[in-house]
Amino acid sequence: MIRVLVLITIVILSATPGSAQCQSQIGALPTSDPTLGVDVQGDYAYVTLDSHGLAVIDISNPAAPWQTGVFDTVGIARDVTVSGNFAYVAVGSLGLRVIDVSNPAHPDEVGDYNTPGGVNGCVVRGNYAYVADNTEGMLVLNITNPSNPTFTGTVDTPGEALAIAVEGNYAYIADGLEGLRVINISNPASPYEVGDLPISSEAKDIAVHGNHVFIAADAIGLRVIDVSTPSSPTEVGFFDSAQSASEGLAVDGRFAYVAERPYGFRVIDLLDLSLPADAGLVDTNGLAMRVALSDNGLYAVVTDRSQGIKVFDIRGCVLIFEDGFESNSTSAWSVTVP
Repeated sequence: MIRVLVLITIVILSATPGSAQCQSQIGALPTSDPTLGVDVQGDYAYVTLDSHGLAVIDISNPAAPWQTGVFDTVGIARDVTVSGNFAYVAVGSLGLRVIDVSNPAHPDEVGDYNTPGGVNGCVVRGNYAYVADNTEGMLVLNITNPSNPTFTGTVDTPGEALAIAVEGNYAYIADGLEGLRVINISNPASPYEVGDLPISSEAKDIAVHGNHVFIAADAIGLRVIDVSTPSSPTEVGFFDSAQSASEGLAVDGRFAYVAERPYGFRVIDLLDLSLPADAGLVDTNGLAMRVALSDNGLYAVVTDRSQGIKVFDIRGCVLIFEDGFESNSTSAWSVTVP
C-alpha cells in the first residue's frame, strides 16, 4: 500500500466577507421558537427553544435535519449539554432540568435542581455537573443519580457566570463583564478561585483545549488565553474585526468556530495562536448564537435565533493526512490512500 498525501482543500486565510470560505451550509431546519443553545451527540442535535424547552433533531443526514421530539421545560431554556442518555438543560431562574433522551421521539424530564442564581449553562464530567449559575458563580452538583441531583460545592464569582468549560482539575468561567475566572475543582466539594483575567468586553462563551482557553468576547472577538499556569492566565492572541459580535464558539484544536450574531458563522484558523487568522464568514441571515460540532468533526450545527438551525460542512477547513484524525501538532491531518 502506498500512502499518498492528499490535499483536500486549501484554507484561504485572512478571507474577507464575500470571498471564499472553508465552511458551506448544507442543511437547515426552521423551528417554532427562537433557538439558543445546542449540543451534538451521535446522530442528534439537542437544541433549546427559548420558552418551549428542548428539541431533539436528527442530523444523520446533515442535508435534511428533522425534529424527532420535543420537551417543554417551561421557562427560558438557554443552553444544553448532553451526557449519555441525559440532556442537562439550563433554564435560567428555573434551574437545571435533567431530560432523559434515550428515546429521541419522546424526551422526558426525570430530575431537576433549582439553583439560587439562574442557570446559563453547564458541563458534565463523570458524576458531577459544573453549573454556570449567573450572579452566584459556579455550582457543583452530584449527578450520580440523574433523577436526583444533589448539592456538592459552590464558589461565587464577581460577575455573571454565563458559560463554563472544564479541563482536568480546573473549571474556566466566562464571567460576563468580569472576564475569565479560573477555579480549582480538584475537590468538587470545595472549589476555589486560583486566577482571573479581565477582558475589555463581555465574556459570552468559553472553550478549553489543552493549555489554552478561548473566549467569545462579544465586540472584541475571539481571545486566546494561555492557562498553563492557572494562577496567572495570559492572553497570547486574538482575532477581532469590524464584524465581531462573538456570542458562542466551539474549538477542535486547529480551528475555532464562532457564532457572530448578526454577522453569521465564522471559522478562525488557530495554527498560529499568537495570530489567529480568518478562514471565512458566512451570513446566516439571522442571529447566530451557539455552535456545536458533530462527533466526527465533519459538521457544525449553528443555532440562528430566528432561523432555527443551520448545518455546515466544515471538511473544507482541514488538510487531511494519514490516520483521518488531527495530529498532536494540529498543523495537519491525514488519510491513507491505496
